[in-house]
Amino acid sequence: MAVAPLRLLLMLGWFVYFSSAAESGESLPHSSTDDGGIKHDGHEGTDENDNHDDPGSDLPTATVSVVPPQGPYYPGDKITLRCDIAEYGSWETYDWHRNTDSIPDKESQITTSLPNSVGAYQFTCEGRRENKPQNSQRSVPLSLTVHAPPTATVVVVHPQSPFYPGERVTLRCGIAAYSDWQYVWYKDNKQISRENSETIIISLPNGAGQYTCGRYRQDRPTNSQRSGPVTISVTAPPTATVVVVHPQFPFYPGERVTLRCGIAEYSDWQYVWYKDNKQISRENSETIIISLPDDAGQYTCGGHRQDRPTNSQHSGTVTISVTAPPTATVVVVHPQSPFYSGERITLSCDIAEYTDWHQYVLYKDDIQISKQQGKTISISTPVRSGRYTCEGHRQSRPTNSQRSRPITISVTALPTATVSVEPPQGPYYPGDEITLRCDIVEHTDWYYYWQRGHDYIDKHSRTISTALPDQTGQHQYTCEGDRSSRPQKSQRSAPRSVMVTAMPVPTLKLSMYTLYTGEKVTLTCGIHPSNGWRYGWTINNHKLPRESDTNTYTIDSATESHQGQYTCYGRRRQTKDKRQTAYSNTAYLAVKDF
Repeated sequence: MAVAPLRLLLMLGWFVYFSSAAESGESLPHSSTDDGGIKHDGHEGTDENDNHDDPGSDLPTATVSVVPPQGPYYPGDKITLRCDIAEYGSWETYDWHRNTDSIPDKESQITTSLPNSVGAYQFTCEGRRENKPQNSQRSVPLSLTVHAPPTATVVVVHPQSPFYPGERVTLRCGIAAYSDWQYVWYKDNKQISRENSETIIISLPNGAGQYTCGRYRQDRPTNSQRSGPVTISVTAPPTATVVVVHPQFPFYPGERVTLRCGIAEYSDWQYVWYKDNKQISRENSETIIISLPDDAGQYTCGGHRQDRPTNSQHSGTVTISVTAPPTATVVVVHPQSPFYSGERITLSCDIAEYTDWHQYVLYKDDIQISKQQGKTISISTPVRSGRYTCEGHRQSRPTNSQRSRPITISVTALPTATVSVEPPQGPYYPGDEITLRCDIVEHTDWYYYWQRGHDYIDKHSRTISTALPDQTGQHQYTCEGDRSSRPQKSQRSAPRSVMVTAMPVPTLKLSMYTLYTGEKVTLTCGIHPSNGWRYGWTINNHKLPRESDTNTYTIDSATESHQGQYTCYGRRRQTKDKRQTAYSNTAYLAVKDF
């Protein structure tokens, strides 16, 4: 009972104090403020138990509330707070605190930015006025939690790592919360201005790099946190390699070379071959066989398969070039040009490289004429000129030499013999002796051979004399020459025809057949043709003692002894045996005496 009067007395004393202070304009005790920003005040460390014994413990109570919109709250968000004090209405300023820091705003409703750090923050307020009570109680703290904004995540949709050149990679910017985002993409920390969709497709290798993304929207939270980086790097696909299987370099014309396309990883490749950067459309197997020299060139290969990686890297280039094999040379050993008909010519097929050529082939005008083991080849002089080449064969590579360049072996005609008949010319009669000459224009040291028909004449000089046969008709004379030096023979001459005719029968004529003694008479012996004859006469079958070159016989003064039967005959001058004609007709000469 004694406590109540005492409490009433104390309250009355405080009322009198506040009333007199308000009338006199004396300031009441209050917390310090700083208009320059949020700062610590005098309430820090105040023991709440002091208010129970403090007459101010019944001061009006402030209440902090958030003006909509409500949370969640994100770093940097602006929020509007209102400080409500139910009692009195003349609160002139308001002190605001976030945790222990003062907020410089003094209005009952303020807008302030939340810190950039996530966490829980305590907001309090209290009011101040000129009249008593000059302070309100500080509000119960309003706790607001600042949440981290949603974090974007770059997701590789398709395909998954590793990534290969030529592929197209789909990326998605994923954020769990909300759905009304606009997207921002970054490559290597530079915004990709053209991309603002949730997914993007990049092409490799040009699109390789570090990708991040973020989002923004009209409502809170207006931004997401940027994603962590996703690195899109290009993995080199397996590399193809062109391998020469058989034979090994060097490569020679006519050989077939086997190439293999080796790809170490995987086994289900389909192969593509290229020659001189152009695809060989018919070839898709692991190995190919090419023929030289037509297929010489630069070869590469690659592979395709159904699964990733779908392509290999192209191989490096393997150059298949043709190495010329050793070249043969055909050489004339003996004799040297000019070459004459009937001679044998020795040729040699020389090949400088290697010594184990087991076969030599000789060609004339590209037609094989000889194949033998030795390199020395003997040939007969061709009828016509020809181009000769040779080549060699061996067991090891190179199995063939290059064919030699051609040499031309031209046949030089042998010197030509010509038969001529020395005067006198015909006609010719059996047994006539004729003189023949054999002329060979080139050289002078000839040994001559003569033939009549198929019969050899045993004479060997340039000029010969020989008797014509008894047989009438055509007789062919030829000649040719031999010598010790080249050319050793001449050509046989063309036949020289000599016509042997039967002896003509003379015709005897008298200038007078009857005369008187003392008269002159001429006998004429006619032989046709008339050249080459000596003439003889007979009287009463007795030859007159002399023959003459003229065909007349004159009796200048006839006597009875000249009377009788006369004949004449001809004798060839060219015959050794003085062969004569038959006797002419008989002419009777009558001599009368006066």
